[in-house]
Amino acid sequence: MTETLVNGGYFLSPQQKNLWLAQQGGAKDYRSQIAILLKGLVEAERLRSVINDTVFHYEILRTVFRRKAGMKIPFQVILDRCDPAWEMREISSTNCDQVAQELLETEATKEFDFERGPLVRAVFAKIDAETHILALTFSPLCADSHSLRKLGRTGESPL
Repeated sequence: MTETLVNGGYFLSPQQKNLWLAQQGGAKDYRSQIAILLKGLVEAERLRSVINDTVFHYEILRTVFRRKAGMKIPFQVILDRCDPAWEMREISSTNCDQVAQELLETEATKEFDFERGPLVRAVFAKIDAETHILALTFSPLCADSHSLRKLGRTGESPL
């Protein structure tokens, strides 16, 4: 695929264009999400730093979508830096599956700012000293289910 620079950005891929139009047409906002169960001692700030570094490494995770006046379809602009939104919670529960589901459902209700970003959000939930859940939410313009499955294989275990 040949990327074409236009007005400081790049055209959307056909898949991105279809997703953009579906969202603009009143369809339910799409999200790409994964919850990963982390067992053992986890340094939250170190995990946050690793996530920030990962986003910095991949341009698509630092990409925002901007439109000029009169444009229906935005173009992609890669930011030099765009750290993911980060939230930490302490949750008292023994049902990790339920906690993960609730985290993902809550994050799914939040809007993305496509023009300014970030289009990646992370919620780190501490269940107890050695049980944690990392819930990640992405705009599907930046990450698809295949990417998330691959990411899940690098963590302890997807929920």
